[in-house]
Amino acid sequence: MTSIDDFVNNRWLDAKDRIRELAPSFVEEFESSDYPEELIRNLVPRRRLSKEWHRLLEACLSLTEQASIVLMATHYLNALVSEDLSHWLAGGQAIYHEYSWIIHVDTLCARVDCVVERAAKTYISDHKTRDAIEKRHREAVRVVRENVRELRNEMVHGNSRVGIERITDDRLWEGLIAAGLTAQVFLDEHHYPNMGYMVKETEGTWYPKTALYLQELGSILGELEKDIADQNSTLAKAAE
Repeated sequence: MTSIDDFVNNRWLDAKDRIRELAPSFVEEFESSDYPEELIRNLVPRRRLSKEWHRLLEACLSLTEQASIVLMATHYLNALVSEDLSHWLAGGQAIYHEYSWIIHVDTLCARVDCVVERAAKTYISDHKTRDAIEKRHREAVRVVRENVRELRNEMVHGNSRVGIERITDDRLWEGLIAAGLTAQVFLDEHHYPNMGYMVKETEGTWYPKTALYLQELGSILGELEKDIADQNSTLAKAAE
């Protein structure tokens, strides 16, 4: 099954093949150098990749970065990361990363959508075919993104964890007010510590969800990869 990294790495390989076609000596210079990093800023080929290629590579790099951000947010929801923290700090950190996780996954979907669009423009020359392929895969991304937003609504408004909305449901407002528990006192003495206890004492469910979304988005890119290969194969046969 294709992953996001697989798709991006294949674009890098294709880009290098294209550069080799445009400027073979340029690639040879890098491959024969003991310190190729030093050449990156100092050596520019006379013939460069197209604007479409540059924009696709930009999108792929942004996509890889965003996938790393999602994994980092997931990492900080792991109980092991919080084991040496106080319950208050563990809870506050977990709430922060829960909310940011949703934003980061939603952004990841947007990054995949951008890659689909730019890959289609780079690889598929026939407008009608390109539009059909792009539309199909972008619709698949939209479906995943809608699922992310449903998860966001469930997290914010549902009762899957000790949420602020539960105060109303459990008829606790009057008691909190009468006891003099201000908003900040409630968060510091009850909400954050309770959330911290949940994080420190349970395995959590975010890792499976992260893996699922990365798998679904990677699968979409894998199908796009097949369409690109089919189109290039058709063009090659037509040229024979």
